[in-house]
Amino acid sequence: TPIHETELWSSLFDPILVALFSDPDRDTFLRCANELNRIQPDAMICSINQLSWDRTIGYGEVKVAEPTPNSAALASDLLRLATMTSKAIGGSETRSILTFQIHGYNLKVYITQKMPKSLFYTMTEVAEIEFPKSIQDIDSFIKRKNIEALISVYKIFWGVCCETKKDEAENEPESPALDISTIKCINEGSKDRSRECPFKY
Repeated sequence: TPIHETELWSSLFDPILVALFSDPDRDTFLRCANELNRIQPDAMICSINQLSWDRTIGYGEVKVAEPTPNSAALASDLLRLATMTSKAIGGSETRSILTFQIHGYNLKVYITQKMPKSLFYTMTEVAEIEFPKSIQDIDSFIKRKNIEALISVYKIFWGVCCETKKDEAENEPESPALDISTIKCINEGSKDRSRECPFKY
């Protein structure tokens, strides 16, 4: 029986990512979005203000691995992450936002930042980690490279993404961000899984 996105998320990634991105003492939580609401990403990292959700400082998308990689869906997810983060930074006090993309057992982590006194944003890959497919693969997962990558992601998130723009100049230029619906109209309508993809997911 093929594994679904919810099973992949809850059984493997959620326990580790919650330990990295959730801290009740700092009113920050990683939560799974409503599966029926496709406007939202699959996961969000939010701060809480008393009894309601406050600003969002992280987004995540999950896709199961298929025999023939669905590059169009993966590219669409990455584009959604880039669009949501740029709009979130432009409309809040958040300076940087962390995003992650899960494809099968592979995790890629990005950080989106707005360049100072500029209309441009940067989205930089900061880590790539291959998670174990079974208990037999635990030994290959718990190695120095992966542990250092997880520690690096933890430090980047709590040290950079939780900072605000309060100390920046008020005349910082605002850069308009395209809506996701507009970007989809730009995409080529035809899809072919046999066509070579220049990006690696």
